[in-house]
Amino acid sequence: MLGWTHAFDAMNGWSERREDSLQRAQELATKAIALQEAIPVAYFVRGLAYREMGERVKSLVQAEKAIEYD
Repeated sequence: MLGWTHAFDAMNGWSERREDSLQRAQELATKAIALQEAIPVAYFVRGLAYREMGERVKSLVQAEKAIEYD
């Protein structure tokens, strides 16, 4: 959920350094997945960050994983 706040900061223009917020969202989501693989929201957060970075295919893969685990 902390990763989600970083992604939303970037998405809504609240972050002073958008790229840093997206990177932090990615890091936190990846850490959550490393601790427990089947966390749908972590994949959702990674997908949001990838989308905001313009990585549409990677974003879709993460969204599909989120749905799979949900």
